[in-house]
Amino acid sequence: MYVAAQIQEVLAQDPGVRLEEPESVHNMRSAVRRIRSALAAYRKLYSARPVRHVRDELKWLGQVLGGPRDAEVLLDRLRGHLGELPPSQGVAAASDRVERKVGGAFDDGYRHLQEALRSDRYFRLLDDLEAFRDAPPVRSEAVARGRRESAKAVDKSARRLRRSHKAATRAGRGTDHENALHQVRKDAKRLRHVAETAALVRGKRARKVAKAAQRQQKILGNFHDAVIARDLLGAIGSDTEMAAPEAAALTALRTLQAEEMAAAEAKYLKVRRKSRELLRRGVL
Repeated sequence: MYVAAQIQEVLAQDPGVRLEEPESVHNMRSAVRRIRSALAAYRKLYSARPVRHVRDELKWLGQVLGGPRDAEVLLDRLRGHLGELPPSQGVAAASDRVERKVGGAFDDGYRHLQEALRSDRYFRLLDDLEAFRDAPPVRSEAVARGRRESAKAVDKSARRLRRSHKAATRAGRGTDHENALHQVRKDAKRLRHVAETAALVRGKRARKVAKAAQRQQKILGNFHDAVIARDLLGAIGSDTEMAAPEAAALTALRTLQAEEMAAAEAKYLKVRRKSRELLRRGVL
């Protein structure tokens, strides 16, 4: 069972998250997202109340995990781009400022996460997940409908992705367009997760859909990360007392983000064209 495997992943990652082991937060967060996507897509197969409760609590946990993870991704990105700039006093000063700003956000996020992991709310959630894994609240008539529902869930998610893409093409440039592409990314991620569940009964075609959605998700993930980095650098660079060499280094970093945004969007449009027919047909 797909959901059971992801619940087991959440439980397995718990010690690593507490010990700040590399990738543990990312792995737990990914498992949380997969469970939420599956429960949303197949909610008709389950009793409503327990599913709604678990989804709400997983949303909370995902948000808590997102604090340190998002800061970690941003810090790794900016460190890499700083390393691409010619060494200078301005670059060194910009690097120190980024480390303080983003590194501080990472530390704060991890502190909040550790507090959450010690809370009664978190331990109740683990109990609820284990109970869900061991005795899923499946409706009595759901078994016979499972295969049909998997195809319907994938096709519904694919339609949702097509709608968000159309909305992005209609959105003007700037913030509206960037937010619309972020929605496309989230819908591609949801389609990927739902198609992964369908692969258990729909096989090769569902795996192809999942892979196509994942490619779009990753490309637009890079786009979104560049947007976040650009905005952060703009906020940092607004310090009017900053020395000119440091300000120039931050401007160069912002330029790199703009270039990556443009490249990611062009790549996304190309990948989408290649997978358009596959995603339109779904898994039926």
